[in-house]
Amino acid sequence: MLAALEAKKQKANDAWVVNHRQQLADSTIANIWVCKAGVWHTPPLEAGAVMGTMRQYLLDHLPAAGFVVEQTDFSTDFLSGADAVFHSNAVYGIKWVKQVGKFSFLPATIPALYARVVKPLWGSTN
Repeated sequence: MLAALEAKKQKANDAWVVNHRQQLADSTIANIWVCKAGVWHTPPLEAGAVMGTMRQYLLDHLPAAGFVVEQTDFSTDFLSGADAVFHSNAVYGIKWVKQVGKFSFLPATIPALYARVVKPLWGSTN
């Protein structure tokens, strides 16, 4: 809750939560996904990630759609050279992250990922 309030003060859309080892766990409202060298990384539950329903859906369905996925411990330094970043939750599915601090990201493979894996969940309404 404090992280979300601080993000609002900073005029940011969200804040990322780190664990006691300074590894990323989640955002205040979603799970974190980082694409680097063609592999989608998300923090493992042991890092403090919330066992979200969309996170689990993506872990189950991304590989079948041809995407490589790994649960990886990482800090914000891991964002250097990342191809794309998105958040996931059961409310909005996935949402592209444009910038985190000094790091900026293009949507890269996110539209294809959305079309092949997430959009079928929403049917024809989204």
